[in-house]
Amino acid sequence: FADHHTVVGEVPSGVRVTVGEVSLSMPPCRLARVGDGDLVGWQDGTAWGLAWRTPGDGDLAPVPVRPDLAALCRERAGFVRAVEASEELTPGQFRLLRKAVSVMKVNLYSTEGPRRRRWSTPDRWPHRHMWLWDSAFHAVGMAYVDLGLAQDEILAMLEAITPEGMLPHMVQADGGHSAITQPPLLAWSTRHVMDLGGDPSWAR
Repeated sequence: FADHHTVVGEVPSGVRVTVGEVSLSMPPCRLARVGDGDLVGWQDGTAWGLAWRTPGDGDLAPVPVRPDLAALCRERAGFVRAVEASEELTPGQFRLLRKAVSVMKVNLYSTEGPRRRRWSTPDRWPHRHMWLWDSAFHAVGMAYVDLGLAQDEILAMLEAITPEGMLPHMVQADGGHSAITQPPLLAWSTRHVMDLGGDPSWAR
C-alpha cells in the first residue's frame, strides 16, 4: 500500500497485469465505478498500481507513477523495527511483541471523512469502525510504542461526541454512529498515557 487508497507493485519484465478483462497500461484507466468513486489501474513497464479515487481527488493521474517499492517497504517496516528489545524478553517474546505492534499499526487509519486525526479499529473487517472501548485499550498498548499515536486515538474518539453531548460506542468514518455509549474507559486510558509521559496540554 503506497497510501490508504493505493496499492502498487512490480512484475517481471514482459508481464501484463490484468483486472478482469482489462490489461493495465498508461495512461491510467477506469476499471470500475462504485458509488461516488472509481477503481483506477495503470501499468508502466514493470510497475503497476490500483487506486480508489473520488471526484475530489482530481484527474486520474496515478500517485506514484513509478513507486520506489524498496523505500515503501523500509518505511512500513520501520515502525515495527523501531520497537526495542528489553533485557527481560526472550527472543520469542520479543518476536511476539513486534507482531503485536504490527497488528496495532495495521489497524490504524489516517484522517478520513469527519475524522480529522489518526484513529484505530479492532480489525479491518467486519468491525472496521472506531469503537469506544477498543480505542481506549488500543491507546494503552500504543502508548508504549508511540505516545503521539496513543493521544490521537483518544482524541479521535472524544471528537466524535454528538451535539447533544453523547459519546457513541461506535463511530463510522462517514460520521454515522451508534445510539448507545459505554463506561468512561477513555479516562483510564488517558491516565495511562500520562503515566508514560503524555503531554499535559493534551490531557487538559
